[in-house]
Formats: sequence, C-alpha cells, structure tokens
Amino acid sequence: MAERRKSKETSADWIESIASKSKRSVDDVRQALERYNIKPRAEIAIPRRLTIRSVVFKGQKSVGAQTPIDFEWRDLSPGLHAILSGRNLRGKTTLLSIMRWCLTGRRSLPSEMKEWFTTVRLGFTLDERAYEVRLSDAVKSNGKLIRFDDEREITVRVFASEDEFEEVMSAFFMSELGLERLTNHTVRDGKSVEQDHDWPWLSTAMTIEPDPGALFGSTAIAAMPLRMMQMFVGMPMVGTRNDLIAVVGRLSHETRQAEELQKRARTQAEARIVELEQSLVEAKKRIQSKPSAQELRQAVQAANVRYAACEEQLRRLKIVRTAVDADASAAKESYDRARRELREFRESRDAGFIFRALKPECCPSCDEVITEERRKTTEQQHICVVCGTPDRPQAAGVVAAEEERLSEAVEDAKTEWEGQDQRARSATQDVAEQERRLLSAERECRQAEQAVDDPPPHLEAERDCIRLEAQIEELRRPVVIAREVEGGDRDILSAADAVAKDLMKPDQEAILAQVSELTTDYARRFGIENLEKLSIDGGTRMRIIKGGQQSYFSAQTAGERVRLKVAATLAILKIAETQGVGRHPGLLLVDSPGANEMVGPDYEKLITGLVELATELPHLQIFITGIDKPAIRERVPCSNLRYAEGDEYLW
Repeated sequence: MAERRKSKETSADWIESIASKSKRSVDDVRQALERYNIKPRAEIAIPRRLTIRSVVFKGQKSVGAQTPIDFEWRDLSPGLHAILSGRNLRGKTTLLSIMRWCLTGRRSLPSEMKEWFTTVRLGFTLDERAYEVRLSDAVKSNGKLIRFDDEREITVRVFASEDEFEEVMSAFFMSELGLERLTNHTVRDGKSVEQDHDWPWLSTAMTIEPDPGALFGSTAIAAMPLRMMQMFVGMPMVGTRNDLIAVVGRLSHETRQAEELQKRARTQAEARIVELEQSLVEAKKRIQSKPSAQELRQAVQAANVRYAACEEQLRRLKIVRTAVDADASAAKESYDRARRELREFRESRDAGFIFRALKPECCPSCDEVITEERRKTTEQQHICVVCGTPDRPQAAGVVAAEEERLSEAVEDAKTEWEGQDQRARSATQDVAEQERRLLSAERECRQAEQAVDDPPPHLEAERDCIRLEAQIEELRRPVVIAREVEGGDRDILSAADAVAKDLMKPDQEAILAQVSELTTDYARRFGIENLEKLSIDGGTRMRIIKGGQQSYFSAQTAGERVRLKVAATLAILKIAETQGVGRHPGLLLVDSPGANEMVGPDYEKLITGLVELATELPHLQIFITGIDKPAIRERVPCSNLRYAEGDEYLW
C-alpha cells in the first residue's frame, strides 16, 4: 500500500513539474499525457542472466562434393569459450551467426548457406529456467520455442516463417528481460517515419564486431547508443523518455510540415487574392460601361442596316461578275478563233509548196504516162502537167503580209482575253469578300439580338462583384487564422521530456562515472597501457586522453575500439552484478578480435583480461572466435574450446 501511494505521489509531482515548466494547467498536462499514453515508469530493472547451454545443428554442405553437417556442442556454462581454427573461413563466424539467429529469430547467415541446415537446436537458460529453440525445418524457419519444467517440455510459441520466428523471439526476450521497444523518429523522402527498435536491434549489445563503429550496439545513429546504454544499465524513466522522444520528434516534424503547408497556402492565397481583386476591378468597370436597353435595341437596328447594305452590295457585285464573265468568255472565243485562222493559213501555204514540188509520172485518174517533153512544155507555159490549169503563184511579199496580219490579230485577241480574265477573277474575289462581310454582319445581328434577350446588363456584373468579394473574404480568413496558431501538446511533451531528463540526470551521471572508471581499468588490463584518462559523457561519447593528447572512440584503431567496447560493456555488467540493477543478459559474442591490426602481446592481454573478468563475474558467458593462438588455448579450458586444426572445418 505504501509503495502504491508513493508511486501516485511521484506521478502527481511529475505532472506538477511538467505544468510548471510548460506554464500550462495540471489538467492540460494530464490530458496531453493521456492522449499519447505517456506514463512515468520508474521500475527497478532486475538483471536476468542468459546462458547458452547447447548448440546442435545438422544438414549438408553444397560446396563441391555433398558433405554432411553434424555439429554438437553441449554442456556449456558461464565463462570464456573460444572457437578457433588453423585457417580463415572454417566456420567460426557462422557458428556465432547461428547462435544469434536462434536468439533473435533473424537469419544472419550468408545467403548461399540458407539451404545447408535442415535442423537447428539452441538450448539456453534464463537464470535457472531452461529453454530450447528447436528448428525442425531450418530452411523454412519452422519450429518452436520450448520451456523445460521438471523434465517436461512445454511449448511456449510455435512459428512457421522467418517473420513469425523473429516475432516470437522478440516478444519472448523483450518480456523476460524487461526491455522496452525504442522508437526513433526520422524523416524519409519528406515523410515522417517512426522506426521501432526491439530485440533484434537491442540484442546487438551482446555482439562485439571486428571493427565496431558505435560504443554500444551496432549503429551510431544520433542518441541511439545512449538510449541503448540507458536501457541496459536499468535507469529509471528510460522507457518514459523513449516514448517522449519519439512523440516529440513526430510532433515536431508534423509542426514543421504544417508550418510549411500554411506558408505555401498563404502564398497561394495571397496570389489568388491579387487575381480576384483584379477581376473585381474589371467587373466594376463593366457595371459602369454596360450599355442600356435602348442602346442595345439601337445596336440591333444598326446591325440590321449593315446586314441589308452588305446583302444589296453582294447582289450588285454578282450582277457585275456575270457581265464580266460573259465578256471574258467572248474574248476567249475571239482569241481561239484568231489562233485557228493563223494555223489554217500556215498549213495551206505549206501544202502549196509541197504539191508544186511533186513530179508525177502518170495521171492519177487515167494512168496516162507523162513524157519528159510534156513536162518541159508545161513548165515553160506555167500550167499543171496533169490537168493543164495555169499556176497562180502569189508573191512572197503578199504571203508574208498576210501571215503578219493574222499574227497581230492573235496577239490583239490574247491581250483582250487576258484583260477580261483578270476582270473576271477580280469580280469573283469581290463577291467572296462581300460574302464574308455579309456573314460577319449576320453574326453581329445575332449577337445584338442575343444581348437584348439576356437579363439586364448590370445584373450579371453585379453578381460577379458579389461572388468575387465573397471569394476574397474566404481566402483572407484562413491566412489570418494560420498566423494565430499556437503550439499545444508539443510544448507540454517537450517539457515532460526535460523533466524526465532532469530526474534521470543524477543517476545517469553517477552510473556513467562508475562505467568510465571501470572501463579505464578494464581497457588497461586489455593492453591499452598508455591510457591516462577515459570518460563517457551523457551522449555516450567516449573521450580518451593518451600521451597527454585528447581523442575520441571513433578516432581509435579497430583493435583499440574492440577492446574499449568490450571494456565498456563489461563495466555495465559489473555494475549490474554489484548493484543488482540492469537489463543486459550477460552474454557476449566477440567475433575475431585478432582480425584487425592487434599485435600479439595486446591480444594476449585481451584474452587474459577476459579470463580474469569471467572469474570476477560468475554469470558472464563469452564466446570469442579467432585464429588458433597459444594465448587462447593456454587460458581457455578444453571443455570451453572448439578447434579446427589445419585445413579442417569446425562443422
């Protein structure tokens, strides 16, 4: 009862602090928090210890010859375990990947190995309760999560796909370890996106990669390492702050979007108002310049007069065109006749020349033979040798004069015809233009008559003015309202986040001071001997001083980052062990720390330090992979060692 009363008082104090900081009423604060389901959660995180007890998998390799896979590693316990081989690419990292796969439900094996494994089993304990992930069909991710209770198998959940497998393991560990989903708000392609980070991401706190980019977890996204560290350290209010950060981020983006939309809307509205005001001015001018009904009737009469005049003019032009066409036809006929007479004269003249040049041998009528003597006599007498008719030769001058007269007659007729033809075309064009004018006059008549039939001229313009004024007023109203919009929930939630941060700050500073101190000690034990000072601030930035020079975690070599990350993680586990508070499950998967430039002595110190800390932290379980080195084999018990000698494979 006392604990419940204290919780209520704490909640009330928290709400009052938010109200004071945001300068809003307590009711407003309470309603805003309820609206977004924000509650102060200050539960103490009790650490639970995860220990892998067995790894068993079967299948068949599909590289070259078909090779069966049959791997078993049982009776595992807390402490340092080593997975070694004489050469690279002998299955060390894959073994760690299978462990992560079974613990998270998310397949992390190379794609070419997807069909290699048929069945997989991973036994583990949470504190003293035993469980097993059992994949009966590893290719399809079919299987179940089992709990053992007094030698009885109890099915916790069944899954039949990769998505279901991941969902089952995520729900299980989030609940059992007391973890909460972290939501990170981001903007993608201009859209607000909330990314949920649950067990598959949180589980990366158990993994130490060969070249780590972040001090906690596997990603260096802003604030995410800090939020992961706060979650696993077990700080109070961390879940509340995570909810607030996500909501405030989303509301801030929505506010920015709303402001941008309002700005665009204001710009568009103001431009539209300018257009409408111009239309309003023109409409008012139409009211002033609209003709009266009498003027419209006069316009109809004037249009009819113009139409009648056009029609009369068209009639006259058609008469003229008919007469001109007749003149053109007569001129064309005279021209054709003159050309025909000239052609006949020339043909007659040429025929006389031809016939007089002929010398017949006999009469074409009676076949009487014409003698040479007769031919000469007729030529001397200038008579026809056949019929005796005297020749009537014309003088050459007379023939030429006749031909010239006929040629001149042709030219005169042609000139006359061309002139008449031009008159005819001009008359036709005049008729066509007058027909177009007549059509235009007809349209004017119809428009004038329509204007008389329409409503009163001023009424339409007045209606336009009323409509335009209403539109302008409507557009001006939201512009004014948009400028008066004030923030609401976002201010309250931002204040709530600030209050929660202030509540967490003392504990966070104290824990970070302890983590920094322990990390410094462990890093030195891992071979970073020139480390003078190390501190981790509230943004999880690790500041390092070596040789009097300040540096940061990201500027260290890959080998140093591995040792610093292991040291910081073990420091958190040490604090959880001594204070009984935290959420880290106490399992570390360290992949190939010697794959970087770490020299032999530093590697030996890392292994020695891990062995010592595994003794100091009895619930700690570490799996480390690497090339076979005496530094490991001399310090790790045979029962905790898996080794592939020479060219052999681990499985």
